[in-house]
Order: sequence, then C-alpha cells, then structure tokens
Amino acid sequence: MTKKNVLENKLFRYIVCALLITMLGYALFLIVGNFSKADLDVEKWDGESISSSFSSGNGSLENPFIINNGADLNYFRSLMNDSTYNSLNYKLGNDINLDNHLFETIDTFKGTLDGDGYTIYNALFSGLEKEDNIYYGLFSTIDGGTIKNLNINKSSIVLLNTEKKYTIGTLSGKVINSNIYNVTVSEGNIDVTKSNNQNNIVAGFIGEVTTGNDIHNIYLDTNINTNNDNVGKIFYTLDSDVNDLISVVNVYGNNSEINNFVNSSNDSKINNLVIGEKDNSITFNTDIINVLNNYNDGIEDYYFEYNDDKVVFKKIALTATVNPDVPLPFAFGRAADIPLHESGIDTSTSTIYINDLESDYNYYMGLNYTQTSDGKVPNGNNYGYYNDSNLAKIYIKYSGTDIAGNYTGYVSNTERISDYIYYKYYYVTNNQVTIELIDHPYADRPTNKVFHGWITDDSNVNMTKMYIFIMQLYQLHQ
Repeated sequence: MTKKNVLENKLFRYIVCALLITMLGYALFLIVGNFSKADLDVEKWDGESISSSFSSGNGSLENPFIINNGADLNYFRSLMNDSTYNSLNYKLGNDINLDNHLFETIDTFKGTLDGDGYTIYNALFSGLEKEDNIYYGLFSTIDGGTIKNLNINKSSIVLLNTEKKYTIGTLSGKVINSNIYNVTVSEGNIDVTKSNNQNNIVAGFIGEVTTGNDIHNIYLDTNINTNNDNVGKIFYTLDSDVNDLISVVNVYGNNSEINNFVNSSNDSKINNLVIGEKDNSITFNTDIINVLNNYNDGIEDYYFEYNDDKVVFKKIALTATVNPDVPLPFAFGRAADIPLHESGIDTSTSTIYINDLESDYNYYMGLNYTQTSDGKVPNGNNYGYYNDSNLAKIYIKYSGTDIAGNYTGYVSNTERISDYIYYKYYYVTNNQVTIELIDHPYADRPTNKVFHGWITDDSNVNMTKMYIFIMQLYQLHQ
C-alpha cells in the first residue's frame, strides 16, 4: 500500500489527542483596504453600454447585487421602474467613472445601496423634457430606502432651456422615511441658470426631506449657480432632524442671503453642523478631520479622510487582531502573514498540506448554476448565490499536540505526521462560517491516552462535537 493510501485510510480511523485549531482569514491581499482609486485610474463608462445582468449577488441583504462599473450602474438604473428590483439590496464593488456622459436620474428607490467606501465620479445629469414637478438628482426619490458609505465626486446637474419645474438635490430630489448616512459629495456643481422656470427648487444635497428620515454623517462640497430665489444650501424643505454634517457650499447668481434650508413644517434642525465657504472661511486640517471621524464613532469599518482637496469616506483595511489574554501557541501568531502552500507532505515539519482553494471555488461557482431555491430543475442561469463578496479563504491548522504541549499524536509509527493544514473556501453568513471538523486522523497515540473531543484556545470560536463556528473572521476580503 502506498504512503498516500495509508494516510488516506488512517485519516478517519483513530482518535488520539486534543486538536488545536487556529483560524485566520487567508491571503495577503486581504490585508489591503478598499481604498478609492484615483479618478483617472477608474474604468470609464462610454455613455451607452448597459449590462444585461449583475456579475454576482441575488439582491438579498446577505448577498446584494454587486455594481462594478458604469454599465452595471446603468443596468441598476433601468431596473428601478420594476417593483421586483427597486426594493432589493445593492452594493458597489468598485469605483465608477461615468466620464461626464449624460446619465438619467435613477427613479424611485426603496432598497439599500451600500457604497462600501467607493466613489461615483463624473456623473452628469441634464434636465430633460419630462413631466412637471419632477424630482431630480442621482436619485429622483428615495422612499423607505437606505444610502450609505458612498462618495460622489465631480457630479454636475445642469438644467436645459425648459419650462418644466424641478426639485433638485445632488443625492436626491426627495427623501421619504429613509436612512442616509456616511455620504460625501465633493466638487459638485448645480447649474439652473439656463432654465426658464423661476420656480425651480434647488438644494446642494436633498431638495425635500419629509418626516421619518435618519440622516447623519454627511459631508457636502458643491457650487450652486442659480437665477431664482428657491435655494437652500443643503436642503430646501427639512422636516426631519439631521445630525453631524459639514457643508461647504457656494451659491452664485443670487444676491440674497441663502440659508442652509428654507422651509420646515415642524421646526426640524441640523445638529452638530460645521458650515463654511471653501473660498474663505473653512480650513481643512486635523481638527476638521477629527470632527468628521467623531461623527463616525462606533462604526469600525470606515473613516473620513481629507486628501486632494476633497473629503472621502473610506473602508478601513481589515487586519488580524490579537487578543493579549489568549496564548499564541503557533509561531506565526494571529497577526502574521500566512504563506500559501501547495498540497503535499513536508516531513521536516511533520505536516500535511491540503490546498483545496481552486476546487472549492469551482465547486461554489458550479452551485450558482445547479442550486435552486424553489426546488425546480435548474434552467442553466447563473443565480449568483456565491461570489467573491461572500466567500472567504480560510486557513485551518489541526495540531496533533495538545494545548499544554505535553502530548503529540502521529498518523502511524512509521509516518510521523502530526499536523494538518487546510486552505479552503467557505460561505460567509452573518460574518461567520461553519466548518465540519475532520475525523480522528492519528493511529500512533500517546500511551494510555484517549480522545475527549476537539478544543481550541480561540474565544471567537464556538465549538460543538462535529462543527466549529467562527464568530468573527479575523480578515475579510474585499
């Protein structure tokens, strides 16, 4: 019998000692955060292309549709007239550069859009001859939806020579019963001087805010060019309290004093507001950045940063954390980089390596076509259940030496293998993965010792007899 067969046959036959398992999210590139790319480095939209589907996701909260480029964003926009799609969950997977091509406003949105710290660049919205009293911005209306963790840079709203009346805001014309937070607008521009309608309502961020909204952690930097008096620097109508906002808005073409908002039916207010005009009265320094990040206190994954004359909201690089109260029995520790190793046996370290990354990934990609949620026969479509946003690379070490270091078990008397190292993909739900433990791999047991179950020194792991549940992945991929 070959050495390989002996190992495979004996893998599931004997139990000998306590098994120490240390788990870390794997891969060096996972340490690098989701930082926004420079404007010129982002793939540019051609002004026409539209995707026929999303590359991944199914629209659920756990597995949102992923928007990676301008064509995907255009496809997202096209779906908003369909009640099946306008209340689902979406997430940016990359910075998006619309390259100043005309982009129609996104109709009423009732779902969740998570910008994930990415930026939409160079959006151009130009008023078209539509019905009167239209709401206009990136979204026309947000009704019961959530917009979060999003940057909008160098957007332009330009009204053409039209008699139609518009209610305008960079993010949205109107917001109803919605959650808006961790949103920045930098280097924005609104120009309504070419419109013949003197009743247009214009605001830097949102035109009309009704009751029942939660709006906080906002940075607004935009210029407004207008030929009428219906202008609010931040909002026009404000009927919900807003918290934690920095506004740097310049209004041109109107000699009247412009307020942060114009109307409120219930005395709503903006709490913790820093206001100024970028030309002369606000200085971006450490103090301002501290104010911004104090707004975001308690949200660990993101932070505000001022760079290149604009404020952006970024995703923190997620790295391994070390609990000083927990012993580190392995030499690499929890915070160290983990090298990738091909499948094989290293007799010098008494270790077997099992690298299943490629086969696991292909398995999950295949399930996208063969797994159905309604019990019907698959029709050949990609259902998008599994993708890079919900699959985690996991490093697992099974050690034949107990935690105290007193006893070690081996595969056999002649095969002195005590450690098993696996590289695998697992599906992440609620920031945890479930792993079925391997069976008793050792035949050469310490004298008079029997197996009493799996153990671990990791307080983040919930153990049962056959399964472990990683309650918090140390490193998550992008």
